This record gives sequence, C-alpha cells and structure tokens, in this order.
Amino acid sequence: MPDYILCPVCHNPALKDEPCGVCAARAKEAASAAPASPVAPISPEVAAQQYNDLFASAPVSPAPAPTAAPDATEYRRLMDATYAPMGAWNVFGTLLLFCVPLIGFIFAVIFACGGCRKKQKASLARGYLLFVLFGLLLSALIGAVVFWFFASNGLEFPMLVFPVRSFVG
Repeated sequence: MPDYILCPVCHNPALKDEPCGVCAARAKEAASAAPASPVAPISPEVAAQQYNDLFASAPVSPAPAPTAAPDATEYRRLMDATYAPMGAWNVFGTLLLFCVPLIGFIFAVIFACGGCRKKQKASLARGYLLFVLFGLLLSALIGAVVFWFFASNGLEFPMLVFPVRSFVG
C-alpha cells in the first residue's frame, strides 16, 4: 500500500516518493526550501478525508430539473410572428394581390424591401419579382429573335405598314 503525504505547496495528497500531480514543478522547489524535518506519512483514508474537508465547503448548486416539452399551443405562443409560417390562404391572397397589374407590382416591391412583418412573405415577394424579371428578359430575348428573323429575310411585320429594312439599314 503506497504512502501518501500532503504537498507542502498546494496541500493536495501526493505519493511519498513522487512529486505532486497538481504542482509538480513547484514541489521540487518547495522540497529544497522545506525544513529538514520529514513529513509524516498518512494513510489514503486520512488524505481523502483532508481532501474532502478542503473542497466540501464549496457550495454546489443542484442540477435543474428537466422540463417537459411544450405543447402545440404554447409552441405557437412562444414562436415569434416574424418567423411563423404563412398559411395556404395567406399565400393565395398574396399571389392574388400580386396579379393586379400595377398595384400588385408596387406591393411586391414594398414586401420585398421589408415592408411586412413576416420573413416568408418577403421571400415570396422576392421570388415573385425574380419570376417577373426572368419573364421580361425571356420576352425581350424572344422579341429580339423574332425581329432579327423578319429583318434578315426582308419580310414585313404583319402589323407594320412600312418595311422593316428601313430600320435595319
């Protein structure tokens, strides 16, 4: 059975023939500066009792009791309205509002710039504006191809009275 002693520096239990595990570097210095009288060896039970006496005085708070998961109504109450999901009728009404020719586009710009509380409505408005932008770009591209086709063949547009070559060159 190994003999334990108290470290003269930090007063933690340590083996008699080995340096302290807590302050190993300082134990060698303390041993050279310690008085010549040897420290009496103590039993492991006494060392453990002294260790408990040193650290048992620190207050320990008990672990918090686990709480139950919130039910659906409390979850909805706790959930912030900003991140609440949009309902199907809310999405339908918003898209119906965006279909109104000029007013819908104005509302889409307002919602996309943050003029509404819900983040999902702002994302829906941004997606709608991207859809409109891609539609306009695709329409312009198709119109340019059709114009180029009629202009390169020397044909006239059915709606125009004058020939297209006068525009091209």
